Amino acid sequence: MVYLVVVLTVLCLVNLLLTVGVVRRLREHTELLAEQAAAPPPPLRPGTRVPGYAELTGATEESVIGFLSPGCEPCRTLLPGFLERAGAAGSSLAVVVGGAERAKEYTDRITGHVEVAVEEMGGPLTSAFQVTVFPTFFVVAPDGTVLGSGNGLTALERPAGAGARP
Repeated sequence: MVYLVVVLTVLCLVNLLLTVGVVRRLREHTELLAEQAAAPPPPLRPGTRVPGYAELTGATEESVIGFLSPGCEPCRTLLPGFLERAGAAGSSLAVVVGGAERAKEYTDRITGHVEVAVEEMGGPLTSAFQVTVFPTFFVVAPDGTVLGSGNGLTALERPAGAGARP
């Protein structure tokens, strides 16, 4: 009888240890899934071609393009740095996504510094560049090849050996 109690106790302890291990592993997986869900999807990567780029932008030289959205605090924070870098580029475009009325807070500040386009989410430029989060920045070659991309101003810096920027 004592033998049976000892065996059942050992089995319960093993079961408890296995359950604790499974719960710990589930927590790790939950954290990983939450991190992946929170991370913005990457924009078009360098080396990718933007479909219909010349027709959409009319650019004939290397361009700096920024996608901004009204009410976006990171967009508001990065706007001066974008304007500074875009102003030094040969060609630049700020795409304000959110409709003309809402875009006014940006268009007033941007006009005179860079070319401005206003469109709704899913418009021709946001679709071609596959933009889903804001801000998103690109450096694009005249043939539509993405040279740099990302959600911060570092996207506007070309990698070493990629050629000089204006």
